[in-house]
Amino acid sequence: MIFLLSKTETIKQNWSEIIDRLRSDKQELAQFLRFSAGMYKQSFSDAALIYHQNPNATKVATLETWNKLGRLVNKGEHSIAVFGEDSKAKHLFDITQTNGKRIPELWKLTDDLSADLTAVINKKYGRGCKDINETIAAISVDNIRSHLSEMMYATGQMKLKDNDLKTYQQSVVSAVRFVVSQRAFGGSNSGINLKAADFFKDNRDLVRFCNIVQKSAKDTLLEIEREIVQILRQRRERNELQTKSDR
Repeated sequence: MIFLLSKTETIKQNWSEIIDRLRSDKQELAQFLRFSAGMYKQSFSDAALIYHQNPNATKVATLETWNKLGRLVNKGEHSIAVFGEDSKAKHLFDITQTNGKRIPELWKLTDDLSADLTAVINKKYGRGCKDINETIAAISVDNIRSHLSEMMYATGQMKLKDNDLKTYQQSVVSAVRFVVSQRAFGGSNSGINLKAADFFKDNRDLVRFCNIVQKSAKDTLLEIEREIVQILRQRRERNELQTKSDR
């Protein structure tokens, strides 16, 4: 007799499988973090489930959201199932599974935007960042601090000694900067410090680590996004004023 898993049971099975993979393979974890840069508005659990089902996904949304954006899901496409509210699965589709109205390109840090962003952050927070890398590092650390209680709980559960605690914290900072830089510039998996993974005793340790990284990266990227939107708006206003004065 063949028993078919319910959608919820399938999601739980997918969750178990991807968490096992991420905990057992640092290279896989680095690849996921690179992927999660494009899913920074998702929770860690949803980003992990999306990665497990479609590691090539770039823009995901529900059928209803795609419809509102003027795109239709192609006939016969299978959804990407993630945890929803009230134990009900949420079904997502990647943009490659849809067709219709063109979706505007997502923001990217060009050289001129990077310079303007650095100037804005220096003025706003009284910093002295010399370039965009220092700016990203500063914003990242500030947002990691807002999740310090979660980090202390995670490391407390692991019973880390002082030196290991420092290593764990350095891994969090490195992972957050990596995710943010991936979203802003793209790049390879080189340069990420995942030594914290050496301390994971079970999957809960991995989940706590990834939750901290995902939340901190999300806060950082949303802050960068807000500032970029403001910079671009001010540019448009200046251009409009210049156009009027030239008439």
